[in-house]
Amino acid sequence: MNKTPLLEFVYNRKKTAATNREAAVELRITFERKQKYMTTGIRLLPKHWHRGTVVNRIDARELNETLEKLMVEDNNRHHQK
Repeated sequence: MNKTPLLEFVYNRKKTAATNREAAVELRITFERKQKYMTTGIRLLPKHWHRGTVVNRIDARELNETLEKLMVEDNNRHHQK
């Protein structure tokens, strides 16, 4: 049986976002029914997050590339174990 962790980005997990208040984007790792959250260092307004990607920002492309790189690096880390 393949033991692969599920990786996904979660926005506003702590429900602190508001129209003018940013919230964190975190990487959620689910493995063997356990969840762990890693910070990405990215904070966004609600209008800048849509279906797992950064939108409506000048630096959206760079932020999305950063998020993708974090996911790939963490995925590689789990496959090396």
